[in-house]
Amino acid sequence: MASRSQQRFTVLAIGLGTSLPAADTAVNVALPAIAHALLSEVSAIRWIVIVYVSTYACLMMMLGAWGDRQGYLRVFRFGLWTGVLAYAFCSAASSYSELLIGRGLQGLSSALLLSVGPALMVQLWGSDQQERAVASYGALSSVAAALGPLIGGVMIYYLGWAGVFWFRLPAALMAMLCLSIAAYLARHDVKQALRTESSPGFAAFGSSMRDQCRAPLLKAHALHAWAQSCGFTSMLLIPFFMMNIMQLTSSMVGMVLFAWPAGMALGNSLGPRIIRLNGSQHSSRLGLAVLALGGLAMAMLCMQSEAEHRLDRSMMTACLAIALLLQGIGLGLFQMVYTDWVLGQSAVHERGVAGAASLTSRTLGVVMTAFFWPDLIELIREPFGWSWSSALGLIYLLGALSLMGLLSQIPRQSLRM
Repeated sequence: MASRSQQRFTVLAIGLGTSLPAADTAVNVALPAIAHALLSEVSAIRWIVIVYVSTYACLMMMLGAWGDRQGYLRVFRFGLWTGVLAYAFCSAASSYSELLIGRGLQGLSSALLLSVGPALMVQLWGSDQQERAVASYGALSSVAAALGPLIGGVMIYYLGWAGVFWFRLPAALMAMLCLSIAAYLARHDVKQALRTESSPGFAAFGSSMRDQCRAPLLKAHALHAWAQSCGFTSMLLIPFFMMNIMQLTSSMVGMVLFAWPAGMALGNSLGPRIIRLNGSQHSSRLGLAVLALGGLAMAMLCMQSEAEHRLDRSMMTACLAIALLLQGIGLGLFQMVYTDWVLGQSAVHERGVAGAASLTSRTLGVVMTAFFWPDLIELIREPFGWSWSSALGLIYLLGALSLMGLLSQIPRQSLRM
């Protein structure tokens, strides 16, 4: 395990590096502005999300295996350099096609950073403090995600939609500086402390992949993907609800969206204590139950916006923030328990693949939401003549009910973590 001085600078570098993909929540605030500036067909805005998350979803497992063989720190540093190029390219894009190319490059950067992030943090803290390492990593990521909408709303006001990419350049440069300082303090120790033993190439990768395809792990991955899909509905579609229906400014949208990742940070931070009190199995079920409760609240608010005696705008805004906070707490708690369990099921030399698998399942949930939910809303609206917000409310309701159904119908042993 690294010395205390090395640990401080390396944790700071990991935190800053992790903030690059996590702070992409700022882009959710900018989606209406990007659609207005670069698109004639608003529904095409989904490709901003799909191109980005599909790129890193396809690459994370292989890059995690690369980290297992070549060292997590090397992969992480390469991700920082790629991120600098990606955010500069996105910021300077003059057309939607150029922006999508930049988002693909950003996806490569995120894949490099995310594929080794959890394993790097566990290796830094030591295996005996795995729960603390996973919770710390999740909390750092969630804090960055929470700050993303706040900073994004301000940057859009001053710099336009490109501001949500510009502000991450200093974080990438600062992370590289922290890694350089850590290497300067103890060059040999840092490289050895944050490097894994070399494994026998693609044969080891195939073995790691087979381990992740065991039935208990597949069930956990699938449940995590669905939980992420239910939660990410808010980050993708609620900005449009707040701007187009509630007529809120981008800064106010950022402040309200802050509640969702802030709740995730809280759920991640409370995870180790809740596990000690209730065990992993009951903690995971508690997280899903709170996520479902937040989804029910969001469903009621979306449908209530069309009611004759609807809440005034200030009360509606406050209720949205509370519902988003509940969703975030539930998802953050479940994600922390799930990630800790997945890492615990894997050998030390396979943590890169295991951490990448946990993030890949999250990404699949995000892609599912971005790819299908906008079309599903239109399919619901047309035959019933419903408003957009009522159709969104029905999606929230079905998602919450499905989570409750999973909790009540799936045998306890299939959720055992």
